[in-house]
Amino acid sequence: MSEEKKEYPPHGVTENEFLARLNPEELEKIQKDIAYSMIRRKTFDDARVLKRWQIIIDATELDEGYQKKNEYYLSRCYNRGEADEFTKYHRSVLEAKLYLGNNLVCSIASEPIQNSEEYINQSEEKIKQDCESKAFIRLVEKIKKRFPRLPIIITTDGLYVSQKVIQTCTDNGWNYIIRYKEGSASSIAKEYESLPEKKR
Repeated sequence: MSEEKKEYPPHGVTENEFLARLNPEELEKIQKDIAYSMIRRKTFDDARVLKRWQIIIDATELDEGYQKKNEYYLSRCYNRGEADEFTKYHRSVLEAKLYLGNNLVCSIASEPIQNSEEYINQSEEKIKQDCESKAFIRLVEKIKKRFPRLPIIITTDGLYVSQKVIQTCTDNGWNYIIRYKEGSASSIAKEYESLPEKKR
């Protein structure tokens, strides 16, 4: 940080100024090295599922409000077409965490969910906003690049029940667990209910 070592941690403002100058790729390299060291230890082998490392993928909202702080913020319209219609803006990040057992997780990759330059320069009708499903594909590319031979089982919630997500996992040679939430993906629910195997 170009400062003398002190006996107390730096102020939050100092840390933020330092992080603003730091190349994010440097932090991603540290993230990858930590994950690799955890995987290589035999200590966490029991946390594997079907001899595969469980990667939990979920989104975290970083900020939400009525003010659009920059062009990358996504928007949500509530009560569309009604007298009390209003819009809220938010920033989110999609996070991939390696499960190590005993409620211990290690972050291995992150992907912002935000409007792209392409979206900003076009009208909202022409190009859809970014979403978790699109960010999932980008996040998966990062994971595959960083851990090309790691046996993985992806774990997500029902939001990712789609042919694209399942095909992406299959193409990468990964297994997957997708938690189904009642009320979502009605066509998949009907298909499941008709399976004779589930009654055995």
